[in-house]
Amino acid sequence: MRRYRCQVGFVLSLLLTCSSCTIFGPDVVESFELTEIGGRPLPANYLRTVIDGVPHGFQLEGSRLVLQADHRFRREVWTSSTRNSVPIGSARVARIEGTYTEEGSTITLSYDTGGTVPDTWSYQRLAGGSGIQGEENNYFYPHAVLVSPVTYRISR
Repeated sequence: MRRYRCQVGFVLSLLLTCSSCTIFGPDVVESFELTEIGGRPLPANYLRTVIDGVPHGFQLEGSRLVLQADHRFRREVWTSSTRNSVPIGSARVARIEGTYTEEGSTITLSYDTGGTVPDTWSYQRLAGGSGIQGEENNYFYPHAVLVSPVTYRISR
Protein backbone atom coordinates (compact mmCIF):
# COMPACT_ATOMS: atom_id res chain seq x y z
CA MET A 1 0.00 0.00 0.00
CA ARG A 2 2.80 2.42 0.88
CA ARG A 3 4.55 1.76 -2.46
CA TYR A 4 1.27 2.47 -4.30
CA ARG A 5 0.89 5.84 -2.52
CA CYS A 6 4.43 6.84 -3.51
CA GLN A 7 3.70 5.99 -7.16
CA VAL A 8 0.44 7.96 -7.12
CA GLY A 9 2.20 10.88 -5.43
CA PHE A 10 4.96 10.82 -8.06
CA VAL A 11 2.42 10.80 -10.93
CA LEU A 12 0.43 13.68 -9.37
CA SER A 13 3.59 15.70 -8.82
CA LEU A 14 4.64 15.05 -12.43
CA LEU A 15 1.23 16.16 -13.69
CA LEU A 16 1.30 19.32 -11.57
CA THR A 17 4.77 20.32 -12.74
CA CYS A 18 3.95 19.52 -16.38
CA SER A 19 0.48 21.04 -16.54
CA SER A 20 1.72 23.43 -19.22
CA CYS A 21 3.95 20.93 -21.03
CA THR A 22 3.38 20.25 -24.70
CA ILE A 23 1.65 16.95 -23.89
CA PHE A 24 -1.25 19.10 -22.63
CA GLY A 25 -1.17 21.53 -25.58
CA PRO A 26 0.76 24.73 -26.27
CA ASP A 27 1.83 26.85 -23.34
CA VAL A 28 -0.41 29.81 -22.62
CA VAL A 29 1.73 32.93 -22.39
CA GLU A 30 -1.07 35.36 -21.52
CA SER A 31 -4.84 35.44 -21.39
CA PHE A 32 -7.01 38.57 -21.69
CA GLU A 33 -10.70 39.29 -21.03
CA LEU A 34 -12.51 42.03 -22.96
CA THR A 35 -13.73 44.73 -20.57
CA GLU A 36 -14.71 47.59 -22.88
CA ILE A 37 -15.71 48.09 -26.52
CA GLY A 38 -16.25 51.52 -28.03
CA GLY A 39 -15.89 53.07 -24.58
CA ARG A 40 -18.75 50.93 -23.22
CA PRO A 41 -18.41 48.22 -20.56
CA LEU A 42 -19.65 44.70 -21.24
CA PRO A 43 -22.22 43.44 -21.80
CA ALA A 44 -22.88 45.96 -24.61
CA ASN A 45 -26.15 46.10 -26.58
CA TYR A 46 -26.34 47.09 -30.23
CA LEU A 47 -29.51 47.91 -32.15
CA ARG A 48 -29.91 46.19 -35.51
CA THR A 49 -33.48 46.98 -36.54
CA VAL A 50 -36.95 47.86 -35.25
CA ILE A 51 -39.83 45.50 -36.07
CA ASP A 52 -43.38 46.59 -35.16
CA GLY A 53 -41.96 49.14 -32.76
CA VAL A 54 -39.79 46.55 -30.95
CA PRO A 55 -36.00 47.03 -31.10
CA HIS A 56 -34.04 43.94 -32.17
CA GLY A 57 -30.29 43.69 -31.95
CA PHE A 58 -27.52 41.79 -30.28
CA GLN A 59 -25.52 41.83 -27.10
CA LEU A 60 -21.76 41.42 -26.95
CA GLU A 61 -21.43 39.41 -23.76
CA GLY A 62 -17.71 38.81 -23.62
CA SER A 63 -14.48 37.89 -25.34
CA ARG A 64 -11.30 36.05 -24.38
CA LEU A 65 -7.95 36.36 -26.14
CA VAL A 66 -5.26 33.75 -25.44
CA LEU A 67 -1.63 34.10 -26.58
CA GLN A 68 0.33 30.85 -26.79
CA ALA A 69 4.10 30.23 -26.60
CA ASP A 70 4.16 28.96 -30.21
CA HIS A 71 3.08 32.46 -31.38
CA ARG A 72 -0.45 31.34 -32.14
CA PHE A 73 -3.54 32.96 -30.63
CA ARG A 74 -7.14 32.00 -30.16
CA ARG A 75 -10.02 34.33 -29.51
CA GLU A 76 -13.61 33.61 -28.54
CA VAL A 77 -16.50 36.11 -28.65
CA TRP A 78 -19.93 35.49 -27.06
CA THR A 79 -23.01 37.23 -28.51
CA SER A 80 -26.76 36.85 -28.11
CA SER A 81 -29.71 38.16 -30.10
CA THR A 82 -31.81 40.69 -28.17
CA ARG A 83 -35.36 41.98 -28.15
CA ASN A 84 -35.89 45.22 -26.20
CA SER A 85 -32.22 44.90 -25.16
CA VAL A 86 -32.96 41.58 -23.40
CA PRO A 87 -31.02 38.49 -24.60
CA ILE A 88 -33.16 35.81 -26.24
CA GLY A 89 -32.10 32.30 -27.13
CA SER A 90 -28.66 30.92 -26.42
CA ALA A 91 -25.37 32.69 -26.81
CA ARG A 92 -23.31 32.11 -29.93
CA VAL A 93 -19.56 31.68 -29.73
CA ALA A 94 -17.34 32.83 -32.59
CA ARG A 95 -13.78 31.51 -32.60
CA ILE A 96 -10.82 32.99 -34.43
CA GLU A 97 -7.33 31.50 -34.52
CA GLY A 98 -4.14 32.79 -36.09
CA THR A 99 -0.62 33.96 -35.32
CA TYR A 100 0.78 36.90 -33.39
CA THR A 101 3.97 38.88 -33.14
CA GLU A 102 5.15 41.08 -30.31
CA GLU A 103 7.53 43.96 -30.77
CA GLY A 104 8.15 46.20 -27.80
CA SER A 105 4.76 47.03 -26.31
CA THR A 106 2.85 46.22 -29.55
CA ILE A 107 1.05 42.90 -30.09
CA THR A 108 -0.15 42.24 -33.65
CA LEU A 109 -2.61 39.45 -34.41
CA SER A 110 -2.99 38.05 -37.93
CA TYR A 111 -5.59 35.57 -39.11
CA ASP A 112 -7.00 34.30 -42.39
CA THR A 113 -10.42 35.73 -43.25
CA GLY A 114 -10.77 33.50 -46.30
CA GLY A 115 -10.00 36.50 -48.50
CA THR A 116 -6.83 37.35 -50.35
CA VAL A 117 -5.23 39.30 -47.50
CA PRO A 118 -5.18 38.21 -43.84
CA ASP A 119 -6.79 40.54 -41.34
CA THR A 120 -4.59 42.09 -38.66
CA TRP A 121 -5.30 43.78 -35.33
CA SER A 122 -2.75 45.67 -33.25
CA TYR A 123 -2.81 46.35 -29.53
CA GLN A 124 -0.65 48.40 -27.17
CA ARG A 125 0.17 47.20 -23.69
CA LEU A 126 -1.25 49.41 -20.94
CA ALA A 127 1.15 51.03 -18.49
CA GLY A 128 1.84 48.70 -15.60
CA GLY A 129 1.03 45.60 -17.68
CA SER A 130 -2.64 45.47 -16.63
CA GLY A 131 -3.96 44.78 -20.13
CA ILE A 132 -3.98 45.87 -23.76
CA GLN A 133 -5.85 48.40 -25.93
CA GLY A 134 -6.39 48.43 -29.66
CA GLU A 135 -8.94 48.65 -32.41
CA GLU A 136 -10.83 45.65 -33.78
CA ASN A 137 -13.17 45.14 -36.67
CA ASN A 138 -15.58 42.53 -35.34
CA TYR A 139 -17.84 40.61 -37.70
CA PHE A 140 -20.89 39.72 -35.62
CA TYR A 141 -22.58 37.62 -38.29
CA PRO A 142 -25.38 37.99 -39.13
CA HIS A 143 -25.65 41.13 -37.02
CA ALA A 144 -23.13 43.79 -37.93
CA VAL A 145 -19.55 44.82 -38.48
CA LEU A 146 -18.12 47.05 -35.77
CA VAL A 147 -14.82 48.85 -35.85
CA SER A 148 -14.26 49.86 -32.26
CA PRO A 149 -11.54 50.66 -29.79
CA VAL A 150 -11.27 47.84 -27.26
CA THR A 151 -9.68 47.29 -23.87
CA TYR A 152 -8.73 43.87 -22.49
CA ARG A 153 -7.55 43.22 -18.96
CA ILE A 154 -4.97 40.56 -18.30
CA SER A 155 -6.50 37.49 -16.70
CA ARG A 156 -3.44 35.30 -16.35
